[in-house]
Parts: sequence; structure tokens; C-alpha cells
Amino acid sequence: MLRAGKHVLVEKPMATDSKDAEQMVKTAKKKKLLIMTDFHNRFNPPFVLTKEKIDRNELGSIVSMYAKMGDKISVPLKWFKWSGKSGPHWFLFPHVIDLVCWLNNSFPKTAYARGIKKVLKSRGVDCYDVVSAILDFGASYAVVETSWIIPDRWTSLVEFYVGVQTTSGKVNIEAANQGIMAASDSKQYLEVPFYTGNTYVHNQNFGFMHLPIRHLVDCVSGNREPLIKPEDGLNNVRIIEAIDKSIKKSVPVDIRY
Repeated sequence: MLRAGKHVLVEKPMATDSKDAEQMVKTAKKKKLLIMTDFHNRFNPPFVLTKEKIDRNELGSIVSMYAKMGDKISVPLKWFKWSGKSGPHWFLFPHVIDLVCWLNNSFPKTAYARGIKKVLKSRGVDCYDVVSAILDFGASYAVVETSWIIPDRWTSLVEFYVGVQTTSGKVNIEAANQGIMAASDSKQYLEVPFYTGNTYVHNQNFGFMHLPIRHLVDCVSGNREPLIKPEDGLNNVRIIEAIDKSIKKSVPVDIRY
């Protein structure tokens, strides 16, 4: 699309190989086009509010962060035919890793990670069930976790939590808690619907997931740079590559930008 002269909004991750992502960024700059990775949680109100508080120094400086995102097991088993070529670290980590980098206004220097292959592999899908990583930012660190084996009887499709400990404050965000729970005789479990991302309210589109699309359109029409830089998508890929390498080698891996 870039070679065809088009501005691009690309789904996360930007690529699954940093060399491919580097080529995308180089092509966009060469052709003077915009390319933005759709990190839509940067437009999610709880995270926007937290970012504003941190940037205004209302909470002091960040000491540590903890972020986790998981999906029900039906996602890798039923949603996609390519799950075995991916994993929760490629499918879900882009969200939480972008958030901890964005909130911290920096990128980690080192990643140390562990991953387990057991449940999904026994079901014919050769990818990690869970992945956990420590990202060292130097002055702070983040623990990030992801899972693709949450039971289908879990209350919501997505498990999503972010916690931030600062020198003079703390923030907890239960992003999967949408303020509504439902149950009926037709289902044997409690359901927590996820509606703040995208829901139609009296034929009007409500939710934060469409905001990045509007933002990029505004940037194209107004000849402005997007809030999400091309390098944000590229570095996100580099970090996940380092996590994958750390799992396989069982050692901390330096991340080069």
C-alpha cells in the first residue's frame, strides 16, 4: 500500500519481523506518507487519563508497572486457522507493551521472559499457552503477562488489567470490568460484556476503537503527524522479538533500537 502511494493504518503488530517493520517505516518516510499502528488503547479513556496524570507529574515518577491481557481458549482454537504460527505474545502483547512504553515515555533496555507450551499443544496448536516477561527500563521496570488458555466459562472474552506504582501514587485499571454483568438460564456462567470499545447506541457508533481511524484521517487531511509514531510500531515488534528470543534461550536479551 505504501509503494502504491497510500497512507496506512496497520493492525498491531506492525509486522512479526522487525526487518519487515523497518522496511515499512523506511518506505513511508521515503514516500512522505503516514503509517500508524492501531494501538487503540492509547485512545481508551482510563489510559488517557492515567497518561495525563503521569505527564503532569501528579503521581511522581514510575517505579514499576504490571500489565496482563488474556483471551479465552476459544480464540486460538476456533477463531483462527493460523494460531500455531502466532501466540498470545504476538496477538495480545502489542497492546500492553505499547501501554507500558507509552505511560513510561521510554522503551525497555532488556527483556527476560518465560513461556509454557502445554494445553494448546495438546489440542494441536503449537504455540505458547502463557508468556510472562520483565521489561527493564532502567529507572523502572514492567512485568507483562499474557494467556491464550483462559477457560471459556470465564466471565469475559478478555482479561485486561494494568497497574502503575509511582513514587507518590498508584493507579489500578480493571479494563475488562465494564460496569455490567449479565446471567440467564441459557448460560451456566456470568457474563461481563465488553462494550466500551465499539457499540451502536441508537444507530450512533460509541466506543474508543474507531478513534484512531478518525485521528489518522484528521492527520492526513490536516497534514499533521499522528500521535502514534512509525517507530512506536517498529519498536513494539523489536520488544516482542526480544521476548521470544529470551524464552528460547532462557537468558535476558538486550533490545536494540
